[in-house]
Amino acid sequence: SPNSGSTGGGTAVTITGTNFASGATVTFGTAAATNVVVVSSTTITATAPAGSAGAATVTVTNASGQSGSLTGGFTYTAGPAVSSVSPSSGVASGGTAVTITGLDFAVGATVTFGGSAAANVVVVNSTTITATAPAGSAGAATVTVTNSGGQSGSLSAAFTYVGQPTVSSVSPNSGSNSGGTAVTITGTNFAAGAAVKFGTAAATNVVVVNSTTITATTPAGSAGASTVTVTNSVGSQSGSLASGFTYVVSSGITAPAAFAGALAGTTVPTYVTGQEYLNANAGTSFTSSAFNSTGADLLLMFLGCHNNTIFTITDSYGNTWLPLVGPAYKVALENYPMEGEFFYAPNATTGSSHTITVGLSQSEPLVMSISAFSGDNAYSPIDAYSFITGDNGTVAQNIVSSPLITSQPNDLLLGIVKGFNANTYTAGAGYTAQAASAGTNFNAETGRAPSVGSYNTNFTASNSDFWQTVIAAIAPAPNEATLSWAASTGAVIANYLIERCSGLGCSNFSQIGSVAGGTLTYTDTSISPGTGYNYRVRAESSSGTFSGYSNVLALTPVMPHIVSNFAATAARNLSWDAAAENGGSISQYSIERCTGTGCSSFAQIAATSSTSYTDASAVANTAYSYRVRAEDANSVYGPYSVVSAVSIPAGFDNAADGGNNGGSTASLTYSYTVGTNSNRLLLVDLVGDTSVDDISSVAYAGSPMTLVTKLQTPGQRWHYLYYLLSPASGANNIAIASASAHYLISEASSWFNIAQSAQPMAYTTNTATQSGQGSGVSIITSLPASSSNAIVLEGIWSPLGVLPSTGSSQLVVDSAFQSLGLFSSIPSPVTPAFPVSMENTWGGQDSASTIMASFSLTPSGTPAITYDNAADGGNNGGSSTSLTYSYTVGIGANRLLIVNVVGDTSVDDISSITYAGVQLTLVGKVQAPSNRWEYLYYLLNPASGANNIVVTAGSSHYLISQASSWSNIRQTSEPDALTTNTASATSTSLTTSLTTSAAGALVVEGAWSYSHLTPGAGSSPILIDAAFNGAGIFAGSASPVSPAGSVSMTTLSDGTLPTGVVMASFAPAQ
Repeated sequence: SPNSGSTGGGTAVTITGTNFASGATVTFGTAAATNVVVVSSTTITATAPAGSAGAATVTVTNASGQSGSLTGGFTYTAGPAVSSVSPSSGVASGGTAVTITGLDFAVGATVTFGGSAAANVVVVNSTTITATAPAGSAGAATVTVTNSGGQSGSLSAAFTYVGQPTVSSVSPNSGSNSGGTAVTITGTNFAAGAAVKFGTAAATNVVVVNSTTITATTPAGSAGASTVTVTNSVGSQSGSLASGFTYVVSSGITAPAAFAGALAGTTVPTYVTGQEYLNANAGTSFTSSAFNSTGADLLLMFLGCHNNTIFTITDSYGNTWLPLVGPAYKVALENYPMEGEFFYAPNATTGSSHTITVGLSQSEPLVMSISAFSGDNAYSPIDAYSFITGDNGTVAQNIVSSPLITSQPNDLLLGIVKGFNANTYTAGAGYTAQAASAGTNFNAETGRAPSVGSYNTNFTASNSDFWQTVIAAIAPAPNEATLSWAASTGAVIANYLIERCSGLGCSNFSQIGSVAGGTLTYTDTSISPGTGYNYRVRAESSSGTFSGYSNVLALTPVMPHIVSNFAATAARNLSWDAAAENGGSISQYSIERCTGTGCSSFAQIAATSSTSYTDASAVANTAYSYRVRAEDANSVYGPYSVVSAVSIPAGFDNAADGGNNGGSTASLTYSYTVGTNSNRLLLVDLVGDTSVDDISSVAYAGSPMTLVTKLQTPGQRWHYLYYLLSPASGANNIAIASASAHYLISEASSWFNIAQSAQPMAYTTNTATQSGQGSGVSIITSLPASSSNAIVLEGIWSPLGVLPSTGSSQLVVDSAFQSLGLFSSIPSPVTPAFPVSMENTWGGQDSASTIMASFSLTPSGTPAITYDNAADGGNNGGSSTSLTYSYTVGIGANRLLIVNVVGDTSVDDISSITYAGVQLTLVGKVQAPSNRWEYLYYLLNPASGANNIVVTAGSSHYLISQASSWSNIRQTSEPDALTTNTASATSTSLTTSLTTSAAGALVVEGAWSYSHLTPGAGSSPILIDAAFNGAGIFAGSASPVSPAGSVSMTTLSDGTLPTGVVMASFAPAQ
């Protein structure tokens, strides 16, 4: 006795029998018992050894060797196991009757809850015990069953003690007496299934979020304070907060709408110091001189180099450098294309003896312009940036960057210019030169951006030169929150009450201020650095009633960095660098788009976690602008990227880089997808070997393609353009085969609404040769005016760094070499109004070749104004009063002759202009400020054939002239519309606008600007004089303009002298 015990042994037993002798031993099964004491001849005490579960024979053996046994005399039992407790919760005061389920419960077992003994324990059977829970502390408790043999089993957190609930706050703590206010209740000991009452009315939509938080919707109530009560379903325990919620009578007052705001800084960031570095000797690693950056927490650095060099940046303080914009490539001297890239190090560690080391992927010279700043928003220091732009061939001394648009006041602007040759630069008006960041051929300037708007850099160079420039806006550290809202209605509003709580997701609002009913803004100047806030506002009427609350506005300085290196292409492809966030993570990117040239009404079109996007919804023959911003895990957005504007060419379907074969095989195969539109066209551009012309076949989906034409790039690879009409829709392989193994590099583009049934409408080829410094970096290829609307495509091959320039829009450039590209004309489609020229640039490291072809689009059937001819009339050398030159007019009906003339710098004395003896009529005239007079003349229905144009002045001075002609013009007297415009000597860009009256009008412009005159946005060059490169005739790229409307044309120059233009439109024949 006892006759059972734990398998672990240790059970003290008393054995009863006869003839027990001193020295006897005891075994349980085969295991010897311990602590054996022969009490008498009939009694032994012992301790059971360990054994296996089940019955065991108990044997007593006297010293003489005699023994006696009792079969099954002792039963080994396993410990009890607890599997569940029901109910699983109860009040902390105890008294909950429970049923415990498990295994191997033995008569006499005891039960504890978290170490406290249960009462009324009844072992119903080996699997069931009933008991009464003792008192305990709120929270989970372990339930343990212990059999009389000492064996025990437990179930962790089997029973939860539910304490008395308490209510500490309700947010918001007031709302409409009609109910419907969403509230968050905070307290303790909330249990699943809890109910909530406001006064005696039950709340709805009750959700027990956790033991300390409940969300609910208020019921209707009477005006005034109401007690909020939470009652747990367990034990019906409840807790209340007297006057926890106040019902207010809204009397129909609407809540303030459109509640919005932003964190802002009132102190412009400060330029602390800078460092410059220039090493004209090629190398692969350069380290700046040491400088003292103490006090700064933001670094920006512009790197200038050549060719396609990849930079790796480290510094002596271990800062992380992020790309902002670039690399950007611009024309310079042959073999030395300018490469610029802008970087920044946010939240930087700074101090004395600061050095920055830049590693280069290839051996090149290097320029560093380093600037250090303080007082910026350490979480997201860059508010805006521009593209890196160049001189566009103007070699201008007056340097203006592309614009950036700030999103907040009090930014600090940093402008950088990098030239090719030794030069000095003067900072623009409103800017301060920062000599510490400037060197032999580069400079830096800073300026204030006091308000939201568009800003440019401005520099003046001491000498004409190639250049690159860029501008960035540095955001100030936020020290206030500016709030605004739309007025409430429904009563006389006496005040607006502004409330705030700290931390994103907070709900414990308290009032921080109020403004009179006529004021719809508030500035919170009590914010703390690095802290996020939630704001809301409500209206109070003159009778003391309140509106509901506005939306909750979350504002935080912790936001994503600006999206850098954003770019969009005419092939509908968008790309950018991954953004980062100090103390957070990026969840996705929001992509926004607006439609039309110069548009600004952006709307989100997509969100993605990737760093690229293809806008499949973009429609051909449409202009778009795009921007993107990053969103973090708290749904907070960072600043917008730079805006990238593109025009999707007419009839454009798709474009893709086919890659290359590595040079070791005789074939190249890649997949390409053609759309489902009708009248499809597929073009394949490819380059082959440097010596043999051996392309044997090009096929798509097994259909052979037809060669447009081919040529050998001088001293370089063979260049081919193939086409296929009506290619199969869907994804299929393009397969290129050659007779021998060599490099094959290819790209493809597809189009629709093509009217061709055979060869292209027109095509041409062109080459440029590497022939010494200053040449071999630009190639211009032209086709005559189309007889109908047409798409014009150009394939160009030239190692290295192929880029679009005037009249050219990039569709795709090979990713491996950046040497083979497909480009579309600007504008697209090309109309009969003017011929088309496309200019591309490259690094000048080798020769270039182009193949240019046009394909007509499905015709509209409406005759349009058609280009005829153009000629440079030269100049008279300045020593006579006249200029005469021959000009040939075609035979088309309803002809128009335009003559552009530049006269004297002081006197307006053009007395006559004739063609074939017939007097021309003045369209308009203007004097470029303190410069020459600019005139535009016209003649309707001039004689066909070759005749003289004679320009006569009242005194001897320079006369410079050009002429152009068109047909299908219906004017019978003055032009459809006209205007003039001028720009000062320092201006490198002049935009002029007019509004046409007739649909389908031709828009032309005569311009004078002395030197490096080139077309800008909306302008297509007809002719620029050869002597001065400063007088020219341009056509509006939108011509013929239909429907009638506003048209803008931009011309660019080097800004050496002032500019004057005369712009006019002419209606078509009907």
